[in-house]
Amino acid sequence: MLKGTALHELMHIPGYWRDINRVDHPDYRRENLRYGPHPRQYVEVLLPPDREPQAWLIYWHGGGWRFGHPEQFLPAAFPWLELGMAVALPSYRRIPRYRWDSIEADLIASLRAIQRDMGLHAGVEAPFILSGLSAGGHLAATVGLRPDILAKSGWREDQLKGIISCAGVLSMAHMPMPVRWALAGNDESQQPLFDPYQLVHPAAPPCYLLHGPKDGLAPYAGAAAFQSHYEAVAPGQCTMHVIPDGTHLDAGRWSTVDQQTRRRLQQVVANWLSVN
Repeated sequence: MLKGTALHELMHIPGYWRDINRVDHPDYRRENLRYGPHPRQYVEVLLPPDREPQAWLIYWHGGGWRFGHPEQFLPAAFPWLELGMAVALPSYRRIPRYRWDSIEADLIASLRAIQRDMGLHAGVEAPFILSGLSAGGHLAATVGLRPDILAKSGWREDQLKGIISCAGVLSMAHMPMPVRWALAGNDESQQPLFDPYQLVHPAAPPCYLLHGPKDGLAPYAGAAAFQSHYEAVAPGQCTMHVIPDGTHLDAGRWSTVDQQTRRRLQQVVANWLSVN
């Protein structure tokens, strides 16, 4: 089956779940935060078992803004638990019933809930990283590039140390119209609010992209265009790690299967956190 197609990706999902769920996991404490009455309005939090974290990573899962839930993606937290970090995995209301305005409201409300929880563990001044896979990579980049979302959530920009996007949707111009319509409907004026490409600014935080050229769901060309634009607007702030012959799902396997990439990303985050 031809690599680089959506059908190839869908046919390999069972193998992906097998790979990420058979890994040994570290010990951790677990919390569930509710930030609204809707069943999707909650955050799963994983904490080191025997100490309070000094930094947090916020991870949005994949699923096309429609499918999946945080509990399926707990293995994505394991590399960061090894570093002594806490990991928060937010859920949010989904398309097609809800559109971008509702998703953005949930981003803000969930970040407020996470910050309150930070105050119980590391203090509200703790540094944090934003990360995600696929649609989650899109949300991580969008939040990280919109100071207004951080401000409404009660966070300071200087607390954000970096963004990691794994197979993220980073340029809406490279996505088909049905995707853009599902997020914003007929209101095209909303697109600049959720298009990471259009949100890049000179003071943008460090960004690390993990993407494969055979991605059949989030076009590699969109990630490459985003990285090039980032470099032009905020020189030296965006690094792109190209997975050789990599697919969409390959960008989600690194946390459990690809030990070399796992160690590299852990070092990237450690370096970000070492900068005051």
